[in-house]
Amino acid sequence: MKRSLLWKLCLVVGIGAVLLLYLVSQLSTRAQEQMSYLSEEHKQQLSAYAQSAQQLYIDNDLEQLAQLMRDIQQREDSWAAVVKSDLQSIAGGELSNKFYQSYGIGRGIQWKLHSWLVKPVMEIDISERNVHFLIQLPDRMRPSIFQYMGFTHLLLHLVLPLILLTAISFMLYLHINSPLRQLQIATRQFSEGRFDVRVRGLMGNRTDELAELASTFDKMAARISDLITNQRQLISDLSHELRTPLTRLDIAVATLKGGQEPSSDAAIARVERESEEIRKLVEDTLALAWLENERPSLTQEDLDLVDLLDVVVEDARFEFPDRRIEPDLPESAPVSHSTHRALGQDGSYTHLTPPTKRNV
Repeated sequence: MKRSLLWKLCLVVGIGAVLLLYLVSQLSTRAQEQMSYLSEEHKQQLSAYAQSAQQLYIDNDLEQLAQLMRDIQQREDSWAAVVKSDLQSIAGGELSNKFYQSYGIGRGIQWKLHSWLVKPVMEIDISERNVHFLIQLPDRMRPSIFQYMGFTHLLLHLVLPLILLTAISFMLYLHINSPLRQLQIATRQFSEGRFDVRVRGLMGNRTDELAELASTFDKMAARISDLITNQRQLISDLSHELRTPLTRLDIAVATLKGGQEPSSDAAIARVERESEEIRKLVEDTLALAWLENERPSLTQEDLDLVDLLDVVVEDARFEFPDRRIEPDLPESAPVSHSTHRALGQDGSYTHLTPPTKRNV
């Protein structure tokens, strides 16, 4: 058996698993990339704050610049300031120690923001490159990666694999269940008496184990159909053949019941004759049913019919010890392409008479 269905399943599951891992990895990476940047609306808002601070710094209106920083901090509920590169504060909130301990001041609004940056400080250069507008990113401007990271991980690592695996499982189910469903329907139809139903032709070009199962079912259905048809025909033929001798038996029994002496012996002889005929019909029918049902494998051979007849004579002498049986048989009666098993069945030898005359 090629086990093509096994290899199909292994191939589908293997490729499906690899594609699933690749897809989850790519989608997870892309989602993090897309969710790790500020939206265009928030970039424009921060740039507008920086431009306002820049204009006030250029005008050297430090008091209004400080007021702007206070307004921004109050509006965004966050920290904001304008500082020089040497960390000298010009306006706004005070600088914490972390600014003096790090290599940079803040992050550009075009930069990628990682999830471990809880409240990153954004930096926009104003006027000269040594003057910077700083603002701690307001909560409302945080990238979606900060807000939906847990949901995204759940979606990519649980929901998406579950959907894909369910889809693959459903495809495999359809691939396997379709022929099984056809087998189920054919079995039900066969049990209802539709002995001509077949399945293999409904499976197209499939050559897997299920197609072999369908072929086996078709062979079984054909075999059982032949057996049932032959048995029905056999019963029909037997019932037809038995009607005539049974009718004659009824006539003979009616004659015996009438008590007419001249016809009693003839009626008894008729009963014996018809009962013998019925017995032979039954024996022939049983032998035919055995050949049809068992279909024995009979090895062909050459044999001598005289040997078989000697056995038959011996059986007759045993069954009828009060009779003297003197057969007149030739030296040999060869029979080709036959078998002892077939010729030895009860009653079958009555149809095989040697070509020479016998006295029994």
